[in-house]
Amino acid sequence: MNRIFFTLCGFAFLLMASCSSDSIQRNPYLIEPSFAVELNTSLPLYAPLNISGNAIFVSSDGVGIRGIIVANFGDIIYAWEAACPNHELKNCSTMEIKDGIFAKCKCDDLQYSLTNGAIISGEEEGVKYFNMISYRSSKNGSVIRVFN
Repeated sequence: MNRIFFTLCGFAFLLMASCSSDSIQRNPYLIEPSFAVELNTSLPLYAPLNISGNAIFVSSDGVGIRGIIVANFGDIIYAWEAACPNHELKNCSTMEIKDGIFAKCKCDDLQYSLTNGAIISGEEEGVKYFNMISYRSSKNGSVIRVFN
């Protein structure tokens, strides 16, 4: 019985020792606010989200840090923080939508994909960059809910 106990303890120790202690690195420039917003796509303001390949900027008070960018790509709705993720907040750090599928930071000209939030152009070699902060989204009929 003791042999089985010590074998199990040794196995458990090996499992714990092999686990990585790396943690997710949070963006030091942006906090992640708590919010929820509903966008009714039957209203003209949000109607572009009924068409795949379209994105809109939502700047309601209390929604994200600098607002959010919501994009429709077929059956998937993506929601992203509109604040540029790679520097402190400045007057120029609200991203612009480009061609419905990209977002561009006006401060540093970094361009991001609205399908995965990753930088697609403008980065310098050897510099650590952060992707866009994503928010959860769900669609029920004509209402898109964005939250975190």
